[in-house]
Amino acid sequence: MATTVDERSLVFLLLYNTPNGPQVERHGIHHSATFPGTYVLDELLSQLRATFPIRQLVVSFAPPYFEIQSMEQSVVRVSPTSEITRGEAYRITGKMIELAERRLRRQIFEESGILPGDFVIQKANVFHWKIEGYAVDKLEGYKGEEVQGFVLGSFLREDYADFVAKLQKKHAIAAVSLVHPFEGAQQTGVPGIFAHFMEEKTQVLAQNKEMFALTKSFSPGGNRFRDVFSEKFGMAENIARELEEDYVKGNLSEEVRAQMHSFLLPEMHNFGTIIQEKLGGMKISIPPRVYVFGRGVRFQEMLQLFALQDSTNAPFQRKAHVEILLPTGVSAHIAAPKNLDARYTPVFLLTEFVYANAKKAYRYFPPKKV
Repeated sequence: MATTVDERSLVFLLLYNTPNGPQVERHGIHHSATFPGTYVLDELLSQLRATFPIRQLVVSFAPPYFEIQSMEQSVVRVSPTSEITRGEAYRITGKMIELAERRLRRQIFEESGILPGDFVIQKANVFHWKIEGYAVDKLEGYKGEEVQGFVLGSFLREDYADFVAKLQKKHAIAAVSLVHPFEGAQQTGVPGIFAHFMEEKTQVLAQNKEMFALTKSFSPGGNRFRDVFSEKFGMAENIARELEEDYVKGNLSEEVRAQMHSFLLPEMHNFGTIIQEKLGGMKISIPPRVYVFGRGVRFQEMLQLFALQDSTNAPFQRKAHVEILLPTGVSAHIAAPKNLDARYTPVFLLTEFVYANAKKAYRYFPPKKV
């Protein structure tokens, strides 16, 4: 089972293996008006346990409970004129991850005030190697003094680490993997901007063929669109959610649709401006293709994110092109049902990452405190 757990909701896939590869047995979106997403997950596992015993759980949580950050890290070699051996490459990688984790701990504390004892480093991996500024596909066999790498590190709040451990024991799950959707997006190697809209937060990944960079998660998230409907029409949250569903399905009159369209456009432009500002501080050549997915991305108005883009102050190489990233666009190992919308894309990114790295140890049992 794979699931993305947000503040008060979750999206899940139930998978089973066949001779032709993994297949989707069941999928769904569960929401609670009063209970947190962790409670929703616990309840769902209890319901499924009788008929679908879960052997492996692949899960992601929303920030600030589960965060992912990127950083550039360098290591200086003692003997720059000698070729890097396999053993030295292994030691350089270990040293780079060690230094990056120290920085990550300081960075988390400075930005959020979360004490080192209140979170656990989930994992850190190195991508996009460089030696003396030149990109290399591996370290072994090269010479040079300064070795650089881009480290992708993730951390989990300690109370959520405890929750995962108890959940695994309670539901007799053999293995639990904690994965971030951007790990799947980064692994694709597709150049562009990946914007993930969650309930209350948004986060953006930018990558080209040589490097990648992440923005910190920021407000608002995809729930902002529902909140706008609630504010403008003076209706309760649950009614606004139903109205949103009817709008997406085209079940409203032209007059109401025109009103909602007029409410959504300024919000989209505001999101586009915020994303533009966040990307502006990145030291990366940013391709102009933007892939959006997650909560609220079913609105076609999302394609107008950068309609008011200021070309004189844009971080892109040229005019940005926005594309709604659907599960069928990321599922190389799993046949995604064609009727699933962009709310399911994050959970497919999780499964793609796990299946692509099936031979690697990405299990969580859980890690030690730092």
